Amino acid sequence: MKRVSEVKYELCEMNQDQAALIGRREFVGMAAAVGAGLFLGGFMSGCASELGQGVSGDGERSEQSAGEGSAASGAAPEEEVRMAAGKSLVAVFSWSGNTLQIAGRINELVDSDLFRIEPSELYTENYDDLLEIGRAEQNEGILPELAATVENWDEYETVYLGFPTWWSHLPQAVASFLHLHDLAGKTVLPFNTSGSSGFASTLSDIQSICPDVRLSDGISITADAVADSLDQVDAWLGESGLW
Repeated sequence: MKRVSEVKYELCEMNQDQAALIGRREFVGMAAAVGAGLFLGGFMSGCASELGQGVSGDGERSEQSAGEGSAASGAAPEEEVRMAAGKSLVAVFSWSGNTLQIAGRINELVDSDLFRIEPSELYTENYDDLLEIGRAEQNEGILPELAATVENWDEYETVYLGFPTWWSHLPQAVASFLHLHDLAGKTVLPFNTSGSSGFASTLSDIQSICPDVRLSDGISITADAVADSLDQVDAWLGESGLW
């Protein structure tokens, strides 16, 4: 199994198409940008008009403007970075790289390890094919096998859990992760990308799989506005009191 990296990953600017190509097997550099942000979002809302509820969030073809959404509350944190109490893990599932950008920002600011949630058989890079696969997994309750699990899981007290919203729910790869990693007694801070639905039913999905989870306030960002919304991630982390 892969070891959770103890190395901080350097961040560099990149656009969404570039982000979609990174880290299929290993984490690499990811975008970090500063700007005015949004606070609500989901994964691929471009398919919402085609498939009703649709998939929303990571890798989305969204027509929602980058100016919509509600801003995260709280002042931006001071420049000095404070460390999180206890050992922290940033665990993220990201198809296109949108949610991965948020994970990179968190890992940059918080003393944490970074782990990518990936199925052992990677999802296709074709958007239309992904829609069929993701919907079929949800409808049939398929839990894909993961490429790796987190070593030394019990050592982590705080987990930053990232994912896009797919048809109002967790991607099944994230559900697999939750079934394999007991969240009881851990503090979990969710972060999310979507087209317009925000967290939708994803938080109740987490609580259903892990009823003893300590779920803290999370942040959801519109998928096509991630690069301009990372300052909202800073504010959210500051308000959490864990960095």
